[in-house]
Amino acid sequence: MQFLRNLESTLEKQHKTDVLVTTAMGKGKEMLLVDSDQYNADYLAGVGTTIGKRIARNGAFIVVLTNEDINYPESGLRYVFSSHYDGISVVSLARISSLNFGAKIDLLSAPEAFSNIMERSLKLINKAIGYEAYGYEVSSNINSVMYGPIMGVNDLDQVGSWY
Repeated sequence: MQFLRNLESTLEKQHKTDVLVTTAMGKGKEMLLVDSDQYNADYLAGVGTTIGKRIARNGAFIVVLTNEDINYPESGLRYVFSSHYDGISVVSLARISSLNFGAKIDLLSAPEAFSNIMERSLKLINKAIGYEAYGYEVSSNINSVMYGPIMGVNDLDQVGSWY
């Protein structure tokens, strides 16, 4: 929760708007891609849209944030960091943190790990906001958060942190 509170606070300051972190989404096998252990980003976006309607924040941009590995049907890719839809993006933190590969790190007592994961998360979320809320397109400028394609965490670390 400390991570989410920091993420919420930073996004509010960066975008000068209200950000609301809501409920955790349940998980189930129906969310997985067929014959895969990856979560279906299309399905997660649908669930996120339903939750968004329930909290009645009209016109809000929604980000479904997950620690699970995601992909979408027929992507042709091994994984994706994020997937974007009309008014909603699904962002996976699975590939940006060693925590998801079995490492046991207390983020609060390991400030460098916390900072690293926060910075990477903000880049992915800000890129999603750029696409969906601001209408920005992919950029060839590595100094822009809108840079693409991001082929791995090393690329993500080199990308700029703002538009």
